Amino acid sequence: MKEKLLNITIYVTCTMALLQLVLSQMHISVITKVFATDVGFYFFLFIIFGLVTVFNMKNVKQSNNSILLIICSAIAIVVGIKYIHILLDDVSQGKLLTYNDIVVSLYNVIASIIIYGVGTITVVITKRKLNSK
Repeated sequence: MKEKLLNITIYVTCTMALLQLVLSQMHISVITKVFATDVGFYFFLFIIFGLVTVFNMKNVKQSNNSILLIICSAIAIVVGIKYIHILLDDVSQGKLLTYNDIVVSLYNVIASIIIYGVGTITVVITKRKLNSK
């Protein structure tokens, strides 16, 4: 059962990371309207560290070292929060973006942050329980 939970968690996290990559064109259309110049950098880091988190999840199955997974997941979460902060700050200033312009991008990033966080915790705990047997 624990092995199945581990595989499902990795599959869901992988699907979300790839979905963010596929939907990046939608995110980019939002980014082009934002006045903050560093928003693209944070979005790029979010996508890259999301993918690195997935690769580290797959490697955790074969090794006992989960430190790199935790670090990459934490970076992805922090960068995602920074990206959300930039979007919401630009909307609150009322320059060019409205909430309706960013709503899909915002909810996708929030869902990804939750899945990366919960997925990392689940993988680390499940892997420890599998190794303790």
